[in-house]
Amino acid sequence: MSEPGFGLWWQGEAVPLDEWRAYLGTHDVLGFLNTHATDMAEIASASRLPYARFNVDYEHSVLAGMPYLPAMRSLSRLFALRAAAQIEKGDGTAALADVITVFRLVHALRDEPFILTHLAANANATVGLQVMREGLARGVWSDAELTTLATELAQLNLLGNAMRGLRAELAFSTELMERLGNDPEATLARMTNGGGYDARFVHYVPGGWVYRNMALSARIFLDGVFPSYDAVARRVNLHQLAQVDQMVRGMEPGPYTILARMFMPGFYRAITNCAATQTQIEMAQVACGLEVYRRAHGRYPKSLDNIAGFPGVRTLHDLVTGEAPRYQQRADGRAFVLYTTGADRIDNGGVVALTEEGSLNPHKGDWVWPAPMTVEGTKKLNAQRRALELQRWALATAAR
Repeated sequence: MSEPGFGLWWQGEAVPLDEWRAYLGTHDVLGFLNTHATDMAEIASASRLPYARFNVDYEHSVLAGMPYLPAMRSLSRLFALRAAAQIEKGDGTAALADVITVFRLVHALRDEPFILTHLAANANATVGLQVMREGLARGVWSDAELTTLATELAQLNLLGNAMRGLRAELAFSTELMERLGNDPEATLARMTNGGGYDARFVHYVPGGWVYRNMALSARIFLDGVFPSYDAVARRVNLHQLAQVDQMVRGMEPGPYTILARMFMPGFYRAITNCAATQTQIEMAQVACGLEVYRRAHGRYPKSLDNIAGFPGVRTLHDLVTGEAPRYQQRADGRAFVLYTTGADRIDNGGVVALTEEGSLNPHKGDWVWPAPMTVEGTKKLNAQRRALELQRWALATAAR
């Protein structure tokens, strides 16, 4: 049995705790996880420290690897699962502590230089957002706890972290190309894990070819990638990054481009994912403020101006266009719609786009904070989707 997920939070799904019970072989998820309570308490305490460093030798640049990523993923999911079980039990205070730990673990990766690390941090953050949304739907947190949670989220800057990580990508790729020029046999052996490749031919490669690739790579980053992000205005030009990707793909293979093409990540897709997740984080802060207002007034506000003093509300804007977020009160104040127009800059009325596999597609559609759903409505929706998936599986099996 494969490990269960955490539900499609952008479609209102709850964490499938019943699936986790079957996977873990226990009806008491919380009791099972609390057998690791001592170790989890140590991790939670360490996550509150102001800085984190991992046992990675960055002198080896891109060859250093990222051995910490599987552990950070597992820890994030472990704390998120315990938080979901605590929310089901109604223990909001304990759940809040674990949700904060998830976001602290995400924050701990902020200074790491690899873009893959920041994409992993994005994935871990979405797990925390799923559990947070479930806590909001069940109303397990007090106004003070919601304010604490919003303040915690304000520390996260996944988009800015990723853009800084791209500067390290340039530095590392340049350093590796320089190593290829100076000591090709040793460098090629390291790149291939001593794969037995005959590297003697590299001696016959003119050094100028390597330096031309270094210059090309630097020019792409300096002229195309770095100017696409305005850290002060907190805006990213995704169209510019898409053009950079298109230019790299269109470069003719040859001695002056081969290394630059090899070490160039897909900028548009990576940064779009970071911008989309950062938008969700900032909308989550606003959602906390909206819930506090609803409790005080019996309905959601007509405008975000009514909660302008709540943490994160004034800073929320479209990270692509710079415009204010779209917000509407719905159903006589019993619901709301909150979204930005997303990567395609088109207002789709708060409709998300999905891939053929049913996953969220951040490159199309709007970036939406899903409207609150009751626990009963969530369970009904999950049951309908599971029945549909079972039907599709049966049809696919019959077709074979």
